[in-house]
Amino acid sequence: MFFSIIIPLYNKEHYVKATIDSVLAQSFKDWEVIIINDGSTDRSSDIILQYKDDRIKYIERENRGVSATRNQGIKIAKGEFIAFLDADDLWHPKFLETLYSLTQKYPNYSFFSCTQTDRIIPTLPLDVTIIEDLCKYDYIYSTGCSIIRRILFDELGGFREGVQLGEDRDMWLKIACKYKTVYINKGLMTHPYATENNLSNTVDVTNSFPYWEWFSYPYPLKSSLYRYTNKMLICNTRSLIQSKRYKEAWFYLRKCKGFYAIKPRINLLFRLFFKIYF
Repeated sequence: MFFSIIIPLYNKEHYVKATIDSVLAQSFKDWEVIIINDGSTDRSSDIILQYKDDRIKYIERENRGVSATRNQGIKIAKGEFIAFLDADDLWHPKFLETLYSLTQKYPNYSFFSCTQTDRIIPTLPLDVTIIEDLCKYDYIYSTGCSIIRRILFDELGGFREGVQLGEDRDMWLKIACKYKTVYINKGLMTHPYATENNLSNTVDVTNSFPYWEWFSYPYPLKSSLYRYTNKMLICNTRSLIQSKRYKEAWFYLRKCKGFYAIKPRINLLFRLFFKIYF
């Protein structure tokens, strides 16, 4: 078996059928699907149980979060490559075929990705690029756009559990510390932004990944890593200032390091000073 497709499921009854149907419509057929229902309270399970395809494996459990769900799927996956697909994302019918063809053309690589339909990168060619510096880009990889050789998880571990946002960025960075990416700047995955429980719209940033840990990662291009990390910390600082949570904003701002993004850091420092003392 070539692909194991892991679908974490939590209260996506209005979207999961379209997601599964987009897998069934793939032109490449050598795959298994592992759907893990992470404690849904809606009719998601009723929808999944309507499918009678032996390639679909369905597991139910108490809610533990998306990282733990993906990690469980990785442990039982049998495919050479792991693909992740959220239960409100859709694949183009040639997604797996396209990524499979890249694995055959570049057999010495272990991480492959396309792009999301609304995230085509204008500075890259509309073909294959070998990405050597992930930190150069804001968010070049979407979870549903990437495939990873199974053995990488044995080496690097799974997704960070206990955080609500940024666990995927952390995984891509851990991989990028040692491996380059074969990237095709072609939109083969779509995400409908109107989903009713879109986590990125509701998460408390203090429950996101502790991005300052990245400073210690063995990333080969340290200046790029520092820029990328500071950008994430500044983003969280701004969000907390907007929510009038100034002490927490100060905590995140103090985590910035180096001489990168100095101007926005100074601007935020002045904003915090006047908010706290005036």
